[in-house]
Amino acid sequence: DLSIIPRNYYDPNAIASYWEQRPISIMKRILSVAYELGPLAGEYVIRFHFTPWLFSNSLNAGENDATTESKQSKQEELEVKLSQKLRDSLTKLGPTFVKVGQQLSIRPDLVSPIVLYELQRLCDAVPPFEDEIAMQVLAEELILAADEDTMKHTTLSEKKVNDTILQVFKEMPKLVASASLGQVYKATLRTNNEDSTTTEDAGQQVAIKVQRPDILSTVSLDLFLLVSYGKLVDKICSILTNQVPYHETFLNGFANGAFMELNYINEAENQNYFRNELHSRFHGTTKTSFLGSQRRNNVEKVIVPKVYDQFTSQRVLVSEWIDGIPLARAPPEQIRQLIPIGVELFLCQLLDIGRFHADPHPGVFIRHTIRY
Repeated sequence: DLSIIPRNYYDPNAIASYWEQRPISIMKRILSVAYELGPLAGEYVIRFHFTPWLFSNSLNAGENDATTESKQSKQEELEVKLSQKLRDSLTKLGPTFVKVGQQLSIRPDLVSPIVLYELQRLCDAVPPFEDEIAMQVLAEELILAADEDTMKHTTLSEKKVNDTILQVFKEMPKLVASASLGQVYKATLRTNNEDSTTTEDAGQQVAIKVQRPDILSTVSLDLFLLVSYGKLVDKICSILTNQVPYHETFLNGFANGAFMELNYINEAENQNYFRNELHSRFHGTTKTSFLGSQRRNNVEKVIVPKVYDQFTSQRVLVSEWIDGIPLARAPPEQIRQLIPIGVELFLCQLLDIGRFHADPHPGVFIRHTIRY
């Protein structure tokens, strides 16, 4: 029973206790990972290390510029194909491996620009799951938010799902993006007929993030295997070297961050915290001129979308919809305007607030503001 694994905090002992009793599931997952990544790793070693070493002496003799350019072009083509295969394999392996790929997509110190380009597509181009399943999850969580005793995770009829959703939103939500842990829908809050929203929020367009089904089982198993791998490496290193063991601690740190992303209530609390802290600092201040008069600077440098807590749960997050352009597709002049704001923003988080946004991929930047 997955209920022994708490969702509101990371408990490696509870996760280990659950999966250690299921060796068949563990072996199946290990085999699936080996099937996807094993051939890819072998091809990379052969094409980029073994083959160049084997033929280096014979190819160096009599090379000219044209030959060198041809070799580089072929290497780049091969790297593109392998990068695409890597992205496809990580996608097939599921949320945890997609998350690892996303982490690598912002590390030009570890991977080449060609690999970076492919891995960056994991930030907003993950295959979606069926809308029917997402709407089932959304309806269940809306009922739970209204009355926890009413919904016991029984299967709802299609009519009940639609009726529940249309009590809150003016239309059925439309899919706009899919990510590693969930996918995002766009909808409009219904007018204040049955006190479902305040007058201020009625008619507001919102983004609805719905978690993927069975995500707890999939992610907890992968994290258990990662931490187990860290323990094994530490044991080997302690026998063969004098190195201080660190792999288990390092992977537990990654696992803690990844696991907490499964709890959208935690994400909503963080979003509300940053909204309060950053809006008070970046939504203009009262300034006194040298003549003694005061003026208000109403420029909104940083925008953190409002969270609708009444519709948010562990598996659903509803927040304000904001239109914009991702940084990766912004023109150079816009990027130059954003750089000073970005520097000020991160310095403010690190030196003033003491907490910082830990997912700074290009998708968080929009137009002349920076979106969180």
